[in-house]
Amino acid sequence: MYIFLSQIVDFENVYLERLYIFLNYLQNKLGTEAEPDFSQGVLDNIDMDSYRLQLEATTNIAMEQGEDLQPIPTEMRGGVSDPEIDQLSNIIQTFNDRYGTKFEDADKVRQMAESIVNGVAKNKDMLNSIEHSDEQNARITSDKIAQDELLKHVTTNFDFYKVINDNVEAKEEFNTMVFNMVKEMLNKAV
Repeated sequence: MYIFLSQIVDFENVYLERLYIFLNYLQNKLGTEAEPDFSQGVLDNIDMDSYRLQLEATTNIAMEQGEDLQPIPTEMRGGVSDPEIDQLSNIIQTFNDRYGTKFEDADKVRQMAESIVNGVAKNKDMLNSIEHSDEQNARITSDKIAQDELLKHVTTNFDFYKVINDNVEAKEEFNTMVFNMVKEMLNKAV
C-alpha cells in the first residue's frame, strides 16, 4: 500500500522509504509457509440449487431378429495396407497441374506422401476418431494429424511443405486427399 500512496502523496520521511525497500527485499527472501489454496471459495460460488434433472422423453426400443452372423473369412488379414501407388501419383499430378510445381513420381514427394498417409492411418487418435466419431470430427482429427506428419518432413522436402502451407486451397485439397485415402485404407482393413 505504501508504494501506491507514494505515487499519489509526496512523503518527506526518508525512514519510511528505506523501510519499504528493506521490507520488500526481505519479503522475497522469506518463504511462505504454505502454497495458496486457489480452490478456496469455488464451492461457495457455485449454486447447486439451480441444477436439476429433467425427463425429456421416453422410448421403447424393440429388438428384432436379423440375419445370422457369418464367420470371418480366414484369408483376411488385419492391419493397415500400403497406400495404392495410383492414388499417390494422382496427388502428385494434381498438385503439379494446379499449383505449377514440378514434383516427379520418383521424387521424395512419393515417400513423403506415403509416410504421411501411413502416419495418419496408424495414429491412435485417428483410429479412435474414425471408429467413434462422425465424419466431420474424424476429418478435423485427420487434418491435425496430417499437418503434424507434414511438419516432420519439413527438412526432407521444404518445397512441398511450402506449397501446402502457403496456399490455403492446396492445404485443403491435400487434407481432403489424405483423409479420403486413410478412410479407404481403414475400410479395406476392416
